Amino acid sequence: MRAPSLLLLLLALTSCASQKAVNSIDPNTSTEALRAKVVADIALATQNYDVALPKLIEKAQFWHDAEAAQTAVRIAEQRKDWIRSLQAARVWAAIDPENDLAHSVVVLGLARSGQVDALAPALVRLWSAARPKGFQRYIQIVLQLTEQTGNEVMLEALRKIPTSSDAYVASQVAMMEMLRKAGQDDAAVAISKALQQRYPDHPAVILERAYQTQNHLVAGRDLLKAFRKHPEHLVLGIEACRQLLQASPTDVIRACLEQAKPGTRNHIVITKGCLIAADERKQCLDEVMAKAPGNHDLLVMAAGMALDNQNAPQAERYLLQVLAEAPHHQQARWLLAHVYRNSEDRYLKDFAVSLFDSISTPSLVKSARIAAAKMLANDGYYQQAISRLRSLKDADPATQLELARVAAKLLSETPDGRQYKMALDEEWQKQPDDLFLFLLALTLAEHQELTTIWRHYPGLLSPDQAPVRQLVLDILMEKDAHEAVIALTGQVLKHHPDNTLYQYERAIAHFKLGHYTQAEQALRTLLRKSPEDGTYLNALGYILAHANKKLDEAEQLLHKAHSLNPKDGYVLDSLGWLYFRLKQYEKAESYLKKALKQDPNPIVEAHLAAVYWMTDRMDQAKKLFKKAYHAKPNDPVLREIIRDLSPDLFNSLSKK
Repeated sequence: MRAPSLLLLLLALTSCASQKAVNSIDPNTSTEALRAKVVADIALATQNYDVALPKLIEKAQFWHDAEAAQTAVRIAEQRKDWIRSLQAARVWAAIDPENDLAHSVVVLGLARSGQVDALAPALVRLWSAARPKGFQRYIQIVLQLTEQTGNEVMLEALRKIPTSSDAYVASQVAMMEMLRKAGQDDAAVAISKALQQRYPDHPAVILERAYQTQNHLVAGRDLLKAFRKHPEHLVLGIEACRQLLQASPTDVIRACLEQAKPGTRNHIVITKGCLIAADERKQCLDEVMAKAPGNHDLLVMAAGMALDNQNAPQAERYLLQVLAEAPHHQQARWLLAHVYRNSEDRYLKDFAVSLFDSISTPSLVKSARIAAAKMLANDGYYQQAISRLRSLKDADPATQLELARVAAKLLSETPDGRQYKMALDEEWQKQPDDLFLFLLALTLAEHQELTTIWRHYPGLLSPDQAPVRQLVLDILMEKDAHEAVIALTGQVLKHHPDNTLYQYERAIAHFKLGHYTQAEQALRTLLRKSPEDGTYLNALGYILAHANKKLDEAEQLLHKAHSLNPKDGYVLDSLGWLYFRLKQYEKAESYLKKALKQDPNPIVEAHLAAVYWMTDRMDQAKKLFKKAYHAKPNDPVLREIIRDLSPDLFNSLSKK
């Protein structure tokens, strides 16, 4: 299973606070609007996403319901239905024009489809929505979206933003960062020089200049000067503090003294100047804080900067000052726990665990429990460590799984882990509905145990357990327990025969086990319902290519999938494997290298290794085969590829 993108995680955490649920219906409401609402709500509740997705978009349009549009975006992204994702995002952005996330999805959709002319004005609208949160917010969003879509389209769109636009300078800064990451340093430098000449006093340019300099002292002074001129941009002041904090007095003095002979007047002057410069750090921090007297958050930021600079005493003082006035300040407790976690004072170290335990802010609580558990485990208190991880019983299933994975790692690192695992298994048998214990058992289970262990969680097949079922499926797929996937999806489809997600997962599991006919039939059924679905097109094309049959049809399917999403690493991999089957090895290698760059994973590595093998590059092939096999030794497709090409190599890898 592909890991969720940052976009999906953001969508999962973001709510449309500006939109209120419709509590009463106007009797004059049109039939079309009522139909869209009722069908969307019921289809969503019954997980009939084929129906729910288009109706959610209609509902959003009729009822000006941003939450419906956001839900449609999330479903479309999960299904890789890029067309409907863009459609829903446009509706969402029209309803809630100040929501920068909605505009982000519009930009993402346009970039995916290569609509450069529409992308440039969409970026300007994104700037307008993100601007109240600062120019950095816009730049970060653009860079994150570029990671998902590639540089070419985004760069072309950014170049089309006119110099008269308020978004121009921030867009140019984003371009610089993109070009640097792509290794085009000369182009980035050219943009930087142009901005420095034309917009030297723009806050974004000043900040960019500070990021690029290696002299933290100079950068800090420049930023402080800019902050005095633009006090509304607090980020300039905060970054000035950070830069000056990074300018360690010892390092500055040592560097400057190297420029003068000891004992000379020049030496004395430089030494004095360096000490004054070191004092500027505190002066800068005090000046920024003076703009917001009593601002606990700013004090906490300063403490964080001090911690980054390994100045724990200064960080402790700031944090104690905050907690003396606001004892429940969560961020201050969080950072103070980090200050004390490595303390040589046993009492302060124990207090760090208490501080982590006291964290209740949703965005920090998971990390706090994990930190407390690791501290306890390091001291040998495994039972207490696991109890910390189990304490979030009301957490969502995904969080429970993450905590279970941490627990599994802690148990695997202790000599007594196996014995304690047995005790936890006994406890789970007494409390079979404990989700954490179930997920822990599933995570720690041996491959042969996975076929039956999922059956022991009560109510797994009930409608309200869909999120848990998906996690279980992900674990089973991750562990290559494809027999268990077929069994679980078969049970679910008895009650929800139209659920396309489980039909697809079942088809892939059949393929992994070599049941090519069943997999092909299932995917053809899905394609009859959704002939433009890139995921289904790619899966069927790949299966035909792997089975080495109907290669002409496979080529048509895969090129259609590629036209829908040219940057999809899975499609590039499938095309590479198709051309391997067609013995067009040069073409295969080109696609597979692109796929490896987009989506590196063991299967792509095995495909590329097969090309190397067939073109007499044995050393490269063996090296890549070994890497892929060690990453996924139980994957039947990967094992088949190696075994077919070299039984001897496969046997040697299997023995190891």
